[in-house]
Amino acid sequence: MNEKIMCVAILCILITTPNVLAVPERIVSIAPSNTEILFALGLGDKIVGVTDYCDYPEEAKSKPKVGGFYNPSIETIVSLEPDIVFATTGIQTETAENLRDLNITVYQVNINSIEDILIEIQNIGDITGKTNEAEALVSGLRNRINVVEEKTKALPENEKPKVYIEIWTYWTSGKNTFAYDLIEKAGGKNAFDINQGWFLTNAENVINANPDVILLAYTGWVVDPEEIKSREGFEFINAVKNDKIFNINPDTIAREGPRIVDSLEEIALILYPGLMNSFSVNPTTITLVGDLGSNVSASFTVTNRAINNSQDIEINTDIDQKYKLVFSETSFSLGEGETKSITLNAFIPEYQDIKTSLIGTVKLIGREYNNSFLLYIKTNSKLEIKSLKAYVNGEKESKVDENGGKIKDIAPGSQLKLKIEVANLDLEMKLDDIEIEAVIEDIDDDLEKSIDLNDLDGKEDDTVSLTFDIPLYVAEGKYDLDIIVRGDDENNVEHSDNVQLILEIEKEKQNIILNKLAINHESIGCDRDIEIYTEIINLGSDDWNIKLLIQNSDLQLDKEENFELQSGDDKEDTTYSRTFLFKINNDIAEGLYPVNVKVLYGDKSEEEVINLEIKKCEQEVEQNTIISAAQEQNIQQATPLNIKTTAKVVTQPVQKSYFIDKESFLDKNKHAIFIAIAGFNVFLIITLALLIKFLFKKT
Repeated sequence: MNEKIMCVAILCILITTPNVLAVPERIVSIAPSNTEILFALGLGDKIVGVTDYCDYPEEAKSKPKVGGFYNPSIETIVSLEPDIVFATTGIQTETAENLRDLNITVYQVNINSIEDILIEIQNIGDITGKTNEAEALVSGLRNRINVVEEKTKALPENEKPKVYIEIWTYWTSGKNTFAYDLIEKAGGKNAFDINQGWFLTNAENVINANPDVILLAYTGWVVDPEEIKSREGFEFINAVKNDKIFNINPDTIAREGPRIVDSLEEIALILYPGLMNSFSVNPTTITLVGDLGSNVSASFTVTNRAINNSQDIEINTDIDQKYKLVFSETSFSLGEGETKSITLNAFIPEYQDIKTSLIGTVKLIGREYNNSFLLYIKTNSKLEIKSLKAYVNGEKESKVDENGGKIKDIAPGSQLKLKIEVANLDLEMKLDDIEIEAVIEDIDDDLEKSIDLNDLDGKEDDTVSLTFDIPLYVAEGKYDLDIIVRGDDENNVEHSDNVQLILEIEKEKQNIILNKLAINHESIGCDRDIEIYTEIINLGSDDWNIKLLIQNSDLQLDKEENFELQSGDDKEDTTYSRTFLFKINNDIAEGLYPVNVKVLYGDKSEEEVINLEIKKCEQEVEQNTIISAAQEQNIQQATPLNIKTTAKVVTQPVQKSYFIDKESFLDKNKHAIFIAIAGFNVFLIITLALLIKFLFKKT
């Protein structure tokens, strides 16, 4: 049976092609909640754009801005060349669709509950290559949620307070919102449990609902409870009579991110002041940045949120001892509402991977409540792409450097040259086995170039060049060009740096080229048979009706051929190739004759001349000699065609030189080709059937 399973597995691998998605390197977030999730997963260095409202964590404030939440700038987002944009559903759906129309990948986060938040954190982690980090983050959040639910699930239903939450004047939440879910999990009942989503209510409805607690989560300011009490008719509401009006953090409750659990705990403590002795930790994620072999430090705060209780808290972690993690205090007490700042110091090992790595979780343990945060280390690479220059057909691109950029209006057949300077930033450490690799994705199943560099001692640099010949058969559009340099230090730790460029392949509307023109003999004597080979390619963006003329009046040559060439990147549709056979009359005098080959399309033309020399026949040639196919091939190989490439691009040399009409070959041999393919398929099916029969018989 094991053999059978193995066989089926191998068979599946052979007959299926996996769809592997690259991990995004350039990320734009157009929702503050998404931004918080991305930073919590250690993706801050990959974020290239956020909204004007993305202000947490602190590092988000320094990221390039793409506009507001409701009206982000499509133009700005496009200019940032993101690999993916993280948006929300609802109001941002139109923006998401507009971006998709521009071939930009968009993931829309869809959240209606706390569980949805945990699911989407994991989804974002999977998309961005941070699966393990997402699992650790979700595990810590779920543990805190479970603590609250354990406290509230046993409460009698008739004792649960009715809660009205207001995020703007009379704007509140109904079912299928994470705010509704927060209130339920915190042990309350939503005052409006029949409405769906966020909606606008009015004073009469609030008075009739008669909430026991009013929560105010206004973005931008704190609302004075007296202002709520002064509303007409509100004096009859229980929450007003019992002074149960509270301002809560609008960011944590309005953003569907990791801090939503802070809101859950905050609401639970408002509804049930003696429910649990909780404390908050800020920030929820810490990234230590430094060089290999260096000491780094950071700080965080712990705030006691228990009512009328002090807190005894201990710090615990299972982070590897190689990081030499030390806290300024590992055991301390906090009075009611008190906040303490804790400093942590760590060491980055000399063999730490050069990337942002999750090294573990820091746990804060109280008597009946635990909290935690994720700790990352980001190591500075000592290998750097110091300078990058790009040249298209010899002309320097001004908008490209070591920080990236875009190369516009590259035509099919262009030559792209990259001049790359690589430096070792360390004073003493030697870097060896250095390699530069450049990949243009999605052209000919990825165009790749690589080159090895010399070893670099401390503060040394080296410059190399890589050259790409852009294929003739390539579709218009944008293509990623990823350049990465890698090298090892003396501890076999890999250092790397990368730059991403964008190539814009653009075709002219009218661009027909006479790509190849060849004649089998530049000069003829007694044998007056000649062959002229032509290859014409449509590199433009439009389809064209083509007229091909091969002419010389003295030689009595006047050949006209009409055909259509389509646009696109399919060679068969965009290319016309044919060999024309001519017999020159014996009475044509000696001399040099120019043969004009002209391609006409629209109001444009391409014209080339190929010269034919006619010499005097000095010996008799045996007539009606039958030359075998093998002899003919040897003759043709001994006298190759004089190939004239007329396009202003680099093309592959024509092989050995006896040209035939490809269409004619396929027409003449199509039955044989069909029989061969059919026979192979039958053989494959019989072989697989026998293999499966053998395995099942054996088991």
